[in-house]
Amino acid sequence: KTATSADLVRTTLLLADDLEDPRLLTWAGTAAVQLGDIDTVRTYLRRAVASARDSGAVASLPYPLEKWAVTEALLGNYASARMAAEEGLRLAVETEQAGSASHLHASLALVAASRGDEEECERHGRAAREAAGARGLGLPLAIATWASGRLHLGLGDADNAFEHLSSMQDAEPGRGNPVIALWATSDLVEAAVRADRQHEVTGAVQRLEGWAAATGQLAAVGAVRLCRALMGVPDAAEHLVAD
Repeated sequence: KTATSADLVRTTLLLADDLEDPRLLTWAGTAAVQLGDIDTVRTYLRRAVASARDSGAVASLPYPLEKWAVTEALLGNYASARMAAEEGLRLAVETEQAGSASHLHASLALVAASRGDEEECERHGRAAREAAGARGLGLPLAIATWASGRLHLGLGDADNAFEHLSSMQDAEPGRGNPVIALWATSDLVEAAVRADRQHEVTGAVQRLEGWAAATGQLAAVGAVRLCRALMGVPDAAEHLVAD
């Protein structure tokens, strides 16, 4: 099922090269996230942001900026992620786009967590959850939950980190996001190992392995290898790389 879905996304993206509309380009970038193909994601989102700026329509910028911000955060480009999220949040508030604001707050929470800034993480996480929860927006809720888990992990509180991160794995639609749960797997495994609960994350690692096998993307394969190393499992990820 995962492999079939990945093939469908690849086929769809073949139609996206000639797009100019910032929203459609953002959708293409978001679709590429399903493949773990971050270079392609960034290509489409960069075009989406540029197209929105060129159009002069300020209200069209928050949406591609929200996706660009979280993509940069996933890559560890925290300065770029924060810059995009802060600009997008300001514009989202000005143009009364509460949905985009919730996503941007969530990205700022993840950036703050990655930097160990507890106050900023909690402030932005709370704002994201308040706005997203009322609207059933699973993506910002997932990112905000990941941010809380990563923050606790960095603070040395493995048990709380595990509770946050494990709750992402089987979250219902509108309460979480399966792709963000995949990206958070290595943090989940680290928390599980520290809390002596690694036997509880076998299913999460298997889902990550399935995703890596379906996409063949190096980021996904690298995450599998990291999880295996954290769990003390011999590496067997070479077969996951697509030819």
